[in-house]
Amino acid sequence: MSEVDRRLAERLMTAASVTEIITTLVTEREPYTFGALVADLTERRDRLVDGGRPAEARLAALVLRHVMEQRPVIERTAARNARSTDDLDLRRELTEQDDRRHVLETSIGELARRDQVDEALALVRQADALPLRPEHYADAAAARHMLADALRGFGRSAEALEILVYRSADGPPPGLLLDRPQGLYAAARFSNMEGLLHEDVGSYELGRACYAASAQFAREAGHEGMAFEALTNFAASYSKSGRPRTAVREFRRLLQRATDAGNPGQIVASLNNIAGMSDAATARACYTRVLEICGEYGATGISHAIAMFGLGDLAADEGRYQDAANAYLNAYRVGEGSDGRTRSFVRRSLADRYERGNEVTDLLSHHPTAFEGLIINGGAQGVISFTLGEARLKRARGDRAGAEDDLRGVLHSRIHERGQGRQDALRVALDLAELLAEEPAGRQEAFDLLWRSRGELLEATDRAAVVRTHHRVWERLIALLAEHGDRLLLPGGASPVELAFDLHEEAKSDDPVSFAALRERLAGENEAAFVSFLCGADATAVFVFVPATGHLAMWSVPIGRARIAEAATRLERTFNGAPDDFPPLAPLHPRRPWRRDLAFLEDLSALLEPWIDTVAGRDLLLVAPHGPLLRLPLAALPTPDGGPLALSHALVYVLSATAVVRSGSAAPEPGDGPVLCAGVAAREDLVPELLERDGELFDGTGREVRELTGTEATREAILAALREARTAHLTCHGYFDSREHLDSGLLVAHAGSRPTRHPSAQPVHIRHDHLLTPRDLAAAHVQLELMTLRACSAGAQDTETAEDVTGLAQALLTAGVRTVIAPLWDVAEESSRLLLAATYRGQAQPLWRSLWTAQRAMIENPARPWHAHPYHWAALTLFGSWSPS
Repeated sequence: MSEVDRRLAERLMTAASVTEIITTLVTEREPYTFGALVADLTERRDRLVDGGRPAEARLAALVLRHVMEQRPVIERTAARNARSTDDLDLRRELTEQDDRRHVLETSIGELARRDQVDEALALVRQADALPLRPEHYADAAAARHMLADALRGFGRSAEALEILVYRSADGPPPGLLLDRPQGLYAAARFSNMEGLLHEDVGSYELGRACYAASAQFAREAGHEGMAFEALTNFAASYSKSGRPRTAVREFRRLLQRATDAGNPGQIVASLNNIAGMSDAATARACYTRVLEICGEYGATGISHAIAMFGLGDLAADEGRYQDAANAYLNAYRVGEGSDGRTRSFVRRSLADRYERGNEVTDLLSHHPTAFEGLIINGGAQGVISFTLGEARLKRARGDRAGAEDDLRGVLHSRIHERGQGRQDALRVALDLAELLAEEPAGRQEAFDLLWRSRGELLEATDRAAVVRTHHRVWERLIALLAEHGDRLLLPGGASPVELAFDLHEEAKSDDPVSFAALRERLAGENEAAFVSFLCGADATAVFVFVPATGHLAMWSVPIGRARIAEAATRLERTFNGAPDDFPPLAPLHPRRPWRRDLAFLEDLSALLEPWIDTVAGRDLLLVAPHGPLLRLPLAALPTPDGGPLALSHALVYVLSATAVVRSGSAAPEPGDGPVLCAGVAAREDLVPELLERDGELFDGTGREVRELTGTEATREAILAALREARTAHLTCHGYFDSREHLDSGLLVAHAGSRPTRHPSAQPVHIRHDHLLTPRDLAAAHVQLELMTLRACSAGAQDTETAEDVTGLAQALLTAGVRTVIAPLWDVAEESSRLLLAATYRGQAQPLWRSLWTAQRAMIENPARPWHAHPYHWAALTLFGSWSPS
C-alpha cells in the first residue's frame, strides 16, 4: 500500500460529515488505488473491532461504505486528473522556418482549451508585440476567440474584449475569413462571442450590433442555425437591458420565421424564450407545446430539457414541490442521454435548483439520480452545489451547526485548488460568513474569512472585473463593519467607519484612494459635505463626511440594487416614454407632467432620512452615486419635510472619492475666451432647428459667442473653436463606449452630412468621422471650464444607456474639462433652455450656486406651475468641479 493511500485513509477517518468524505474523494490530487484504499479501511475497521472499540469501528465501517459507493467518482476523477496533468510544452526551440507569432497564437488556443487562462494571457502580451501575417489571421482569431470564451467562463469579460483579434465594428474581416463558407461561419461565431462580451460589461447596444453582424455572416455562409442563435441573443439583449416587451416582440418574430420555415428546432427554442418572459399561464402553454413537438419528432435535447425545468419552476412557485422535483429529475435524465452541451446544461441547471436550499432540495437529496448528477458527473462544481444546497436547507430548518459543518468541510478540502472550483469556493465562504455573522460569537471569524477572500481576489490580473463579479464580498464586509465594527478586531487597528469607507471606495474605483486622502483634499470646504453611496443586493451603504467638523459617518439603508433599478427604469419610461411598447407610450407632456405618478420616487426617501440632519447648513452636497442611482435625480428625492432635496441643497455629482482627490484643487487659468455654441441634429431628427439655435441662451451675459450649426459643426471646426473658448454649449447626441471611455464622444457633422443617432451599428471608421471624442479634446490641449450637453440623452431609449451620460461626463472630465452639465433624460425644449439661460446669467457666483438658484426659481415660479415638476428642473446635472469658475 502506498503512502498516498494511507494518508487518504487517515483524512477520510477524520471527516466530520458525508459531505466532507465526498469532497475529499473528489478533490484528491495525488494518484491513489481504489483497491488499496478499500483494503486499508477494511483493515482499520477489523482492527478496531478486535480492539474493543465499537464506536470507532462503526465510523470506519461508515467511511468504508461511502468509499465503496463512490467508486465511479474515484475512477472519473482519476481519469480527469490524468488528462489535466499532461502540461503543454512551450519551451521547444524555434527553427528559422517557424513564425513566432503563429506559434504563440497556437499555444494561446491550446492553453485556453485547458482553461489555463493566466498562462495564455502572458503569451498574449508577447504575441501582441509581434506582427501578424495575413495567412495566420484566421488561426489567431480562432485562438483568441477560444481564450475569450474561457475568460468569460471565469467572469473576466472585460479582459476578454481586450484580447480579441477581430472585432465586428472594424468592418468585414480579411479575405481569408470571407473567401469560403467556413470563413464566414467563423466570422459569425467571433461576432456572436463579441456580442456576449459586450453584454457582460453592460454595452447592450454594442452587443446587438455584433449579433446583427453575426446573423448576416451566418446567412451568407448558409448557416441558418448560427443566424438563429445570433438573432436569439439579439432579442434576449432587450430583456437584459430592461426592455422585456421589445424582447418578447423579437422572440415572436423569430417564432413566426421558424414556423414559416417549418423548422421544429427553432420553433421550440423560440417558445422556450417566450415562456421565460411571460406570465405563468402563457409560460405553461409554451413549455407544454415544446414537449408535444419534441414528442412528435422523437427529439431530446437542450430545448426539451429547458421546457421540463421550466415546468418544474412553475410547479415550485405554486408549492407543488414533488411535481417540481420530478420535473427536474426527468430533465436531468433527458439531458444525460443527449449531447455534451445538453449534459452540461442539465447538470448546471440541476445544481442551481439544488442550491436553493428549499423543499425541493430536500426531495432531491433523497434521490440517487440527483446525487449522481451533482457528485458523480458534476465534478468540483457539483460538490459545491451539493454542499450549498444541503447547508441552506439545514440553515432554513434551524440546524445551524449542521450547515456550518458542511460548509467548513468544503473549505477545508482541496477543492479550492482546482480551477473554477476556487471561484465557486468563494460562494461557500460567503454562505459560511453569513451564517457565522448571525451569532455574536461568530462575527469575528466571519469578518476574517471575508477579509482573506478579499485579499485572494485582489491578487487577480483583472482586479476591476473580479471586484465586479464578487461584489458581495465587499458588501458583506461593509455590512459587518456598519453593524458590529466596534466589537471586531480590525487589521492595523483601523477605525471601523474609515475601513468601511476605504472598502466601499475599493468596490467603486479601479485605483482607489483612502479616506485620509479625501479628508486632506476637502480641508477648508466648509460649506460642503461629501455623500457617497454603494448599492448592494440587499442594502445601500451611505457615507457622509462633513469637512467643517471632520466627522465621517455611515449608514446601511435596507433598499437594494434591484429596487433602485426598478425605480430608475420606471422614471425613464415615465419621462421618455416607451415608443416600442404596445401600445406605445408617448413622452411626458411638458404642460401636464403631474398626470403620471412619481410615488415610486417617494419610496426612495429612506436613502436620505438617516443623514439629512447631518448636512444641515451645508449648501453644497458633493454626491458620489453608484450603480442604478446614477440613473436617478437625487435632487428630486423628497426630504422628511416633504420638499425635494434641491430646495435645501445644491448637488454636484463627483462620481467617487477617488475622482475628487484626483481632480486637484487648482483654480482655472485666467482668461475669458469666447463661448462656443455648437448644435447639430441627427439625420433622424424631424425638426433639426430645435437643436441648432441655442446661441440666444447667452443673450444678456455680455459674453462673446461663436456659433457653429448644422453641417458646419464638424469635428475639425469645433476643435478649432474650442482652442480659444473657456465655455462650450453643445446641443447634439452622444455616444458612450463602456469598454473604452475615451472613445466615447459627441456626434457631429462630417463632409456635409449629419450623424446618425445609432452609431453603434456603423463600422468604426465611419463612426469616427462623426465623433468628437475626449481623446480629441486632450490631444488639442483644450482647456474648458464648462461644457454643457443639452440633448445628449435624446434617442437613448435603452435603460442601460441612462448611465452612458454619466460615463461620457466622466470621460470628458478625464480629458481635462473642469465641469460638465449633462441631462439624465430627454429634456423638454422650453424648460431646459430657460434653466440654462438663467444659469448662464448668474455668472458672478460659483456655477453650482447659479444652477441651484435657477432650479429653485423654477420650482417656486407660480407663473409656470408645471415647471415645479422634476421633469423640468432635475434633468440637467452638474458633474466635476464645484470650485468658482
